[in-house]
Amino acid sequence: MVSYGMGAAAPLICAGLLLAPLGCLNEGHAPDPSPTRIRSCTPASEGYEGATSLQAPTFSLPAGCRILEDDGRVAIFRRQVVEVTDSAALAELCRQSETIPDAGLSPFDGGADAPMIDFGAWRLLVVRIPDTTLPSWVVSRGNEVILGESSAICTGIDPKPRRYLQLVPRTATITFHLCEPEGCEEEG
Repeated sequence: MVSYGMGAAAPLICAGLLLAPLGCLNEGHAPDPSPTRIRSCTPASEGYEGATSLQAPTFSLPAGCRILEDDGRVAIFRRQVVEVTDSAALAELCRQSETIPDAGLSPFDGGADAPMIDFGAWRLLVVRIPDTTLPSWVVSRGNEVILGESSAICTGIDPKPRRYLQLVPRTATITFHLCEPEGCEEEG
């Protein structure tokens, strides 16, 4: 099961975006001309100090599979997740990716000796997110796997996508946690 909630720390749209492209306008404050710094986004800082780092195995994708490439034809403003639970679904996803022109991204390479995915124990998440969001950490707590992501700017919106892959245990519940950068406090 995948939970798509972003939690209480979701990035907020800042007022005055068109007037202040380099920062957020908070009530009574001038925009900071320097780029917004990403605040610490760690499991401990986000309330997951009791969780342990997920130790997923390295893996290989089938030869010629380009599922990390994206031609940017579909603008996105939220996370999109494709769950791959067996070899047939992975082969179909790889087949669909053959029609995508080179987007300048390297195919995933798990290493020369990395095995194919053991779908009896794991499932593969193909996560597509706005360019302003970065994968940061993955921890487990009981049967829950939490994927921490950091937003790079306070608006959190840029339709140019990026993708990342994550193996998670087949029976795990998945939660995505999005950290908020500094300088984007809620107004009003």
